[in-house]
Parts: sequence; structure tokens; C-alpha cells
Amino acid sequence: MFSWRKRTKVDVVETDPREALLNEGLDLAMQWGKDWLKPVQARLGALHQELSQSELDGVNSVCQDAMKFGHNYVYSALESRKDIKQSDLEVAMKQRWPWVNAKNLSHLFSQGMYYAMKDGLR
Repeated sequence: MFSWRKRTKVDVVETDPREALLNEGLDLAMQWGKDWLKPVQARLGALHQELSQSELDGVNSVCQDAMKFGHNYVYSALESRKDIKQSDLEVAMKQRWPWVNAKNLSHLFSQGMYYAMKDGLR
């Protein structure tokens, strides 16, 4: 009833094109499947043909560093104190990578937890 009145969830779009590009790259870096943990240059370049190889390499480097930091932060926290919240990761990530959006923070946290559980830390 009144389905036309239902609100739809709208993702917040980054206003800074560089931040949007970095979040897109980070999302690609964290994709499961055949591209799991692989560099993003080829996939990102296919979506953004205007980017040079140097720019693609730079985005990949930043995104890989951010991803590894996020995964390691969660893993290390569970190793040492056995308790972590997503908000803990958000504070740490925003200090180094203030451009990381909520969607990517959530994925970083869940993937970090996955690695920890896979190793029996939780």
C-alpha cells in the first residue's frame, strides 16, 4: 500500500572527484572472486579511460595501502584485546585516509573480521 511513498535508500555521493575515485578504487581492491586482492589498475582504467597509467598506479598504491591497513588493524586488535567495533576502525582509518566512505569502512571491517575468524581469533 502506498508503495510510491516509500523512501528509497540513496547513497551519498562524494563531492570531491578524487575522493570518489579513491573510494571506487578501494571498492575494486576489496572485491571477492577472481579479482580478490588484485591490483585495480586494469579494472579502474576500463571505467576511467581518461586516467594515465601513472594516475592508475597512484590510485592502486593508495587503495592497497588503505585496504591492508584496515584489514591489519582489525586483525591486530582482535589478537591483542579480543574486542573491536567498526567505530574503532573508522577512527583509525579517518586519521590516515579521511576520504574512505562508510560503505568501504564497513567492507574493511567485515573483511578484517573474516580474516581473524578464519585464523580462529574470534
